[in-house]
Amino acid sequence: MIILADESGTARITARGILVLLLVMCFPFLTMSNREEVKAAAVNDRNQSVDEISKELSNPVSSLYIFPFEYDFDGDVGPNYGKRNTLNIQPVIPVNLGKDWKVIIRTIIPLIQQNDIYGDTSQKGVGDIEQSFFFAPQSSSSQGANKLIWGVGPIVNIPLGNDDFSSKKWAFGPAATLVVQTENWTFGGLAEQLWSTGGEGDRDINETSVQPFVAYHIKGGWTVSGNVELDYDWVDNELSAPLEVGVGKIVKLGGVVPLSIGISPRYYLKRTDMDPRWGVKLMFVVVL
Repeated sequence: MIILADESGTARITARGILVLLLVMCFPFLTMSNREEVKAAAVNDRNQSVDEISKELSNPVSSLYIFPFEYDFDGDVGPNYGKRNTLNIQPVIPVNLGKDWKVIIRTIIPLIQQNDIYGDTSQKGVGDIEQSFFFAPQSSSSQGANKLIWGVGPIVNIPLGNDDFSSKKWAFGPAATLVVQTENWTFGGLAEQLWSTGGEGDRDINETSVQPFVAYHIKGGWTVSGNVELDYDWVDNELSAPLEVGVGKIVKLGGVVPLSIGISPRYYLKRTDMDPRWGVKLMFVVVL
């Protein structure tokens, strides 16, 4: 996610921003051509055990229909030791492309509020929207209990955020993921590259992100996980490397609707001048 800000004061969430937010959230659902198929898949997802759902949620190209809400608190941001609160709305919708292939449509919409990062000021608003499409086989390569899973596709930065947080640059590039799952472990990585192609912003985008991750699944729907997100800015030649270690639990609301709840403290092994020094993430994932 690309976040930029200036010193112009508090931003307002405009009507256009809200409209764009709603349209992008609804877009994946508009791609579904067979509503009965969607309903059947949702019922099947809910009938899975909490242990099965726990493993599926660790797979970036899972066939689960999910609606995650990710709250991030960043502390000691930049030279002024400011604070930032971000709520990422992240619908993930798998769409079948016949019997052999599927596309996983992932959207990230950040709602941001921050204080004291640029002097004694505060800003709030919507950041740029990140849209990705992962094309993956319907079935994984399996050997016993071990599975090899992969997906590739394009990623787009859509510059529709408020002035305080938008890069004002369209950016495109490739994304890929590779995952290995055993009976109790998930290992994998996610890689993305973005290049700006146009827009009003005066700063080019050329960023690489590589995120190795690991998760250990415990009976009862528990997961202990860790990841490092390596973000390199080729324009400024700067590396950011936050480390997260977290724990999550699957519960079923009313014994029916699966919900994942998790917490992940975050520490920056390597940071730029404007990065936080630490943070914490709270995850709420509804399996539709």
